Order: sequence, then structure tokens, then C-alpha cells
Amino acid sequence: MIRAATIALLLVAGIALAEGVVQESGRQIYIANGTSSIISFADDPSFRIAGDASADQCFTVATWAKLDDATRAFFLYKSSEWIFVTGATDQIRVYALDSGGDYIGRQKAAAITSLEGAWHHYAATYNGNRTSGGFKIYIDGARVDDVNFASGTYNAVNISTNDVLSLATTGGIYSDMDISGLVFYDDYEASAAEIRALASYRGSTNFNGQAVSYPHAIQPDLTSVPDRSSAGNDGTPTDLTWGAGGGEFNGSSSIVTVPDSASLTFTDAGTQDLPFSVSCWVRNYGTSLGIVSKQVYPWSGLGDYAVGCSAGRPFIGVTQGAWGNDRRLIADDALTTGTWHHVAATYDGREGTAAYNGMDVYVDGQSVAATPSINGSYTRMQDTAYNVIVGSWANVHANGAFANLSVYSDVITSNEVATLYAAGRDAPADAISTNNLVLFYDFEADKENKLVLALGPTAASYSTGDSITNGTLILDTSIEANHGTCTDIVVGGVR
Repeated sequence: MIRAATIALLLVAGIALAEGVVQESGRQIYIANGTSSIISFADDPSFRIAGDASADQCFTVATWAKLDDATRAFFLYKSSEWIFVTGATDQIRVYALDSGGDYIGRQKAAAITSLEGAWHHYAATYNGNRTSGGFKIYIDGARVDDVNFASGTYNAVNISTNDVLSLATTGGIYSDMDISGLVFYDDYEASAAEIRALASYRGSTNFNGQAVSYPHAIQPDLTSVPDRSSAGNDGTPTDLTWGAGGGEFNGSSSIVTVPDSASLTFTDAGTQDLPFSVSCWVRNYGTSLGIVSKQVYPWSGLGDYAVGCSAGRPFIGVTQGAWGNDRRLIADDALTTGTWHHVAATYDGREGTAAYNGMDVYVDGQSVAATPSINGSYTRMQDTAYNVIVGSWANVHANGAFANLSVYSDVITSNEVATLYAAGRDAPADAISTNNLVLFYDFEADKENKLVLALGPTAASYSTGDSITNGTLILDTSIEANHGTCTDIVVGGVR
């Protein structure tokens, strides 16, 4: 199935950091003169939204702009493929074209003439379903009243070698506007909440020394963490945001609360333990953390099970209603802090005083040496009605990032663990069998990889008000390095 392609092109003032994170001091403003200004990017596969026999890839365009003339605002487009512009009637439109020139899309029902002369946020999305209804237009974070904009019988998006342009068309028509914060992701469709976040975000946020800039503002406005399994175990986040490749937990208050459910209860009405497994990519900045646990929150010592790190060492544990009567298996070696690791843990449900003999802990695809921890007496879990908490256990909050958290109601094999590790942080839910998958939070870890253009400052140093000479390089600070060249652009300040 083709995932949504998001076009997100970012104009920020900043420098590239590890893993594509951008350190910004503000989003650079570029001023077009309406007669000769243009920014162009060479054709690249990362700009193409070609799909398969059943669907296009989808896209989302988002940018800040101050329009001096709403009849010719060319935000971003790839000629003969996809286009996000305004037209002669001052109406904003987004559409895709096929090889015969037929097209589908949407257009705002009313003109946007009244928005001229002021900064506004403009965005559009396409879900790839090859109908005009698959497109949406947003202004200042809100969905607008739009209508079909189509002609002919559209088949599938055209594939061309045309460059991607902003501020002008290939026909020599030029925009009279200022632009800033133009973002482009490949193969991702932003939700309404994510568009609101893009429209409301200002500046950068810092997590554990990692700068989190404008493209990652897609996450902070989330009100739910969707479960990509079929079990429906959606979670409610608290102080969770998008960071360097996954969901960022701040070490003091970030959690995801998952309501108690039968699918996340691994005991048969307290009469016998049942098997379960947990898999998660973890980037730990601290020493201890809870990955997932069934417990009272805030912590009171009561619960059923937990998987996390103790003094940096991955563990799995079960308890007879209260920690102090529990069995755990704890890895002998701690994870390297600040580095992504794949952690998995399994329990076969054998219960009893030696329940730890039915446990296994894996790091980066391999079973690791581990030592049992025996506290009090243990027979079996007690089938508590507590919520499942992601990101906290034993009053210690995760200080780091998670990606691709999976919970299974069975023991996954060593080969399956190796497969999950090899598949990486952006692997789909079905990287292994989903027959017993009861929770899958991807935390949209692949958004970092979907960012294919993050247009930063010019390669040369300019001051506000300077004119950029023809052919000047404007840097792309994404991992794709799709640097652009410009003609007759004036450097503004920053937003």
C-alpha cells in the first residue's frame, strides 16, 4: 500500500545537525520581485509522487507567505506533475496532472484577495487516491471550503524530469510575494492536527541538547498516539513531542497513557500467566526508564508487568500485584546513552517462583547475557485494571526517544527479533507476523527520513536587504541535500 507522500519544503535559517535535525535561529525570509525572481531545485526521485497501479503517492505542501498579488503566488510545483499555486481569480489551488494533461485537485471556493499584504500560512494535502476528493487545502491551520478543480479523465500522476520551482513558472510568470518556512516531505500526508502545528509553531525547541526545529513541529499538537495494530489501543500523550527520529520523552513528565484492555492483560483472570513480548527502538539520554508497563500512575508500587531499563540495563519483569513480589530478568550490560538501540524482551508465561527462566532480553537483534532479580514471592500476575503506561515505571520517566514500539500477545522468536532489528526504525507493523500484535506505535519515526528538502540559508553570507546574485546556492539541510539555486531574490529577516 502506498503511504501518503508529504511535500514539505523548509526555509529556515540554520545548520545541519546529526540525523537531519536543523538548528535554527529563525526561518529565513526570501523576497521575490514579481518580474524575475525564482528558486529552482534539480529533478530528483525524492520529488516524484508516482505510485503503483492503484494509487499515487500523496503529498502535503506547507509554507508561510506574504502575498502582494494573489493572482500569481507560485508556492511550489513540479511542472506537468503536481502544482500548489494561486490563479487569475485569486483562488488557491492544488492539483496533480497525468501524462495526457488531465488533472484532479481542489480549489478554494472564494478568492483570497483579502489576505494580500499580510503573513499567512498556506498548506495542501493529497492522499493519493486519484480523485479530487483526496486533496485538502488549509489556511492558517484551518481547512478551507474548497471545491473540485479537475479536467478530463485522470489516470495517474505523470513522471517527468522537470525541476521543482518556487516563485515562478516555466512559462515566465513570476510571483510578487515574500516566502518563509516552505516544507516538503516525501511519502507522507500530514493530518489536520499536524497542519495546525505547522501553522502555529514558532522558533525551535531543545530536547537533551538536540535541536528540534520547524519540520518536527508536525508532532507537538497531537492529542492521540494512534495504534497501528488492529487492537485499537490508541494512547493519550502528555508532554510528548516529535524529536530526532521518534517520540521524545522529556525525563520528567512525558508519558503515553493507554486504557486498560483485555488485549494488554497477560494473565487469564489471575489464574495463569500468559505469554507476551515487547519490541522498541530506544534512544536513552539517562540511565533508567520505563518503556511499557501496566501500573498505577503516578507510581504507587502496584502493577502487573514492565519492560524498561534499570541503570541503563534492559529488563523485563512481572509482579504479583505489587513490586516487591516480582521476578525480573535484567541484562548484564547497559545501553550506550545517546545512541539508538533496538530492545526486545519476551516472557513465555510459565509463572511461579522461577518465572525468570521463561524470560529473554535482546539488544540490537541478539539475545544478551542477563541476571534474574528475585523479590519476595511470586506465583502469577493479578489481572489488575490499571492502565498501560508508555515512558515511565517506578517513578522514573523516560529521558529520550522511542520509535516502533510493538507489543505481542505471544513469544516472538529470536529470528523475528533479528528481523525487527534489521528492518530499522521506520519498519512497518507487518515486518513480522501481525497475528499476535496488540499494540504498534511508530511515533512516525520515519518522518525524519521523509524530509527531503529543508531549505536553509544561502551558502554565502548575506545581510537583510541584500540582493542574492543569480545562481547563488541556497542550502538544503535535509539528509537529501537537494540544494537550490536562486535568481534575483532579496534576503529578508527571519520569522
